[in-house]
Amino acid sequence: MSFISDIINQKHLPLPLRFVPSYDVNCIMMEVCALLNSGGGWVAVGVREDGMVIGLPRDYSTVSLQ
Repeated sequence: MSFISDIINQKHLPLPLRFVPSYDVNCIMMEVCALLNSGGGWVAVGVREDGMVIGLPRDYSTVSLQ
């Protein structure tokens, strides 16, 4: 099981989990800001609301969100 699957399948998450299905910097930043204002949480990029991991079209792991 992957790290994302482990987070999604937890029954009682200690922190909220938000999903962003595509690499949309504005959407990611809005989710991050909302979580920071509410005490923290996880943002899963490349994952749909139903928990299906759809991935991203290229490796964004080293891309800065500036």
